[in-house]
Amino acid sequence: DNRPQMATVRPGVMQKIDPIADAKPEVIEYNPGFTPDNKYVEILDVVKNVADVVDIQDAKILVSGGRGVGTPENFKMLEELAEVVGGTVSCSRAVVDAGWKPQDL
Repeated sequence: DNRPQMATVRPGVMQKIDPIADAKPEVIEYNPGFTPDNKYVEILDVVKNVADVVDIQDAKILVSGGRGVGTPENFKMLEELAEVVGGTVSCSRAVVDAGWKPQDL
């Protein structure tokens, strides 16, 4: 019921269809009232994220966890294990999406 709409899909999620001959899209020109060269954003402050995270690409040993770890607090066990074996903790995309760990890991 709301316009405009947008969607994104990861590659390989949908099956490719056969080309439809003579298919033509419907193009609707729409201007929500924007005028060229008008500033619609005002930057109030720039805050840089300072991370003291080790680059996992440089690590020789990774101790990695995913959602199966159960809770963010349980990553403490992985951090202890990584310290013992001289490794670095890393995590899955699901963990990052859940906000448990930063994307750097």
